[in-house]
Amino acid sequence: MPGRLFLFAVFVCLCATACARPYAAHLPAVPWTPGATQSVTTKTLAFSYQTATNRNLNGIRGSAAILPTAVPPGATRYERIVLKVYVRDDTGRVLDTYTLPCLPRPVSEPIGFELLLDIPSDADRETYYLSFGYSLVLKGDDPDSPSVIRQEDAGF
Repeated sequence: MPGRLFLFAVFVCLCATACARPYAAHLPAVPWTPGATQSVTTKTLAFSYQTATNRNLNGIRGSAAILPTAVPPGATRYERIVLKVYVRDDTGRVLDTYTLPCLPRPVSEPIGFELLLDIPSDADRETYYLSFGYSLVLKGDDPDSPSVIRQEDAGF
C-alpha cells in the first residue's frame, strides 16, 4: 500500500509540473512583425493592432471589439473585461504575459490598449507570436441588475 501511495504522489507531482508550464498553443496567433498592422479574431473579440520597435523597445497599440454575433440579446455593457496578451514561441510556450484590466463600458465601445512587450533579443532570428485572451461579463441596460447575461473566459 505505501508503494501505491508513493506512485500516486509522483503522478500528482508530474501532473502539477505539466500544468505549471503556461502554453497558449490553443489560442489564435500572429507572428511578431515590427511595424505591421495586424489582427487576430477569437470566438468573441476581434483584436486589431500596430506593432512598433524603437531601439530595444517593442510595443503594440490597438483595440479590441466584440463581434456583433457574440452579443447576446439584452447585453449592452461590459460589467467586467480583462484582456490578456501573450508573447509565445512557435510551440505555443508562453514567454511573457500582459494582463490589461479595463473599465466597464458599453459593448459598442472598442477597448483601446497600448503596452510595451518583452520580445527576446533574438527576434530577428526566431519567430515569436502574439496571442490574445480575455475574461468578460456582459450585463443588460440596468447597471443595478444582478443578472449576468454572459460570462466567458478564453485564454485565462
